[in-house]
Amino acid sequence: QPTYFKRRTPNQSEIIGLNSIKEIYDHVRMLDCEGYPKAFIEFGKFKLEFEKADLIDEENLVAKVNFKYSS
Repeated sequence: QPTYFKRRTPNQSEIIGLNSIKEIYDHVRMLDCEGYPKAFIEFGKFKLEFEKADLIDEENLVAKVNFKYSS
């Protein structure tokens, strides 16, 4: 019996309520493929979108970030 899931909405991609570097890494990595809205944070008038995450250790993560102006 197949199981069907609804596509994630862009709002579900926001990085909120995550409590560890590993959780953030998993969230960014999960959304880092074609067709999915990028993981993001709203920062003032900007939307910061994250991709290409690399987990360094439990306390460090590097990722590419794209700043988008949102009015």
